[in-house]
Amino acid sequence: MKLWLKIPLSARVFFGLLLGIAAGYGLQIAANNGSGAAHDAVGWIKVAGDFFTAIIKMLVAPLVFLTVVAGVVSLGSLRKIRGVGFHAVFVLLLTTIIAACVGAALGHFFQPGAGFDPFAPPSAPVLGANAPTVAEQLLGLAPENPVASMARGDVLQIFAFALLFGIGLNFARENGAAAARALEGAAEAIIKVSGGVMELAPFGVFALMLATAATTDLQTLTPVAKLIALLYAGCAAHALIVYGGLVRIVCNLPFLRFLGGVLTPFSVAVSTTSSNASIPATMHAVERNLGVSNRVASFVVSLGATVNKGGTAMFLALVACFGAQAYQTALTPASYGI
Repeated sequence: MKLWLKIPLSARVFFGLLLGIAAGYGLQIAANNGSGAAHDAVGWIKVAGDFFTAIIKMLVAPLVFLTVVAGVVSLGSLRKIRGVGFHAVFVLLLTTIIAACVGAALGHFFQPGAGFDPFAPPSAPVLGANAPTVAEQLLGLAPENPVASMARGDVLQIFAFALLFGIGLNFARENGAAAARALEGAAEAIIKVSGGVMELAPFGVFALMLATAATTDLQTLTPVAKLIALLYAGCAAHALIVYGGLVRIVCNLPFLRFLGGVLTPFSVAVSTTSSNASIPATMHAVERNLGVSNRVASFVVSLGATVNKGGTAMFLALVACFGAQAYQTALTPASYGI
């Protein structure tokens, strides 16, 4: 047990991810050859993975609310809150715009939709994403019922309510001091719980990736294989060049150290396919591995989980190019801009 705990958590989680993929495809082969035991094993292991996902999703609402309130209280003045918020939103929007440009460039130069027959019966689920409009995003900031927002796990609305509540505690001064101390204590408690749950991440990620690999037929992805490959290549390039450049130039942090520090939330996000579910892992990683203060991490990580849509922006740009090429529709420079 001591030897296991001496291994960095990020290495354990990443190893679980790779082992889960390998074991999943092994069980898929065994199940295709008629092994009932392999089929049953995948079912039970998937239950374990779903249980892990449920636990970390359970932490999201209280973790976001309590840590954002505690972070706002510790920042104190509105000037500091405004400064952190402005810089965070600026960087998040900038990287999202860059990601969209990368997706459009990859789609233009590599032509993933060329030769694709849009009228052929689909052999795989149609790829798509419903992105909310700007108006919907703005309206979504205001929670009509904060308790309902927490029950739904709506991180953006929880963040907005926690931000206002924390500012209100600062204005309350002495009258709000007791409540502020209680919430700061509760935030510390939920962070400890989150740290304990993260110790289960290697096993949870292993189970989730095994179940995914065991139930995914690679042949069904062949028609859109080029699109998928370009998306992953674009995300890798975006992380290496854009994020790597930012952490090196702005934070003076070596990229390899940054990469090692974020392996755990990366693995959790890949296995759960949920940015919200990766919030506990991200907070734990940036504070423990990268030395970010809790008051900044609680503010920026919660905001980034909903505002930072770099992957979605790149995906939508690629899909737009894919669809235009499949239907042999020429895209003008103005179309790329839109």
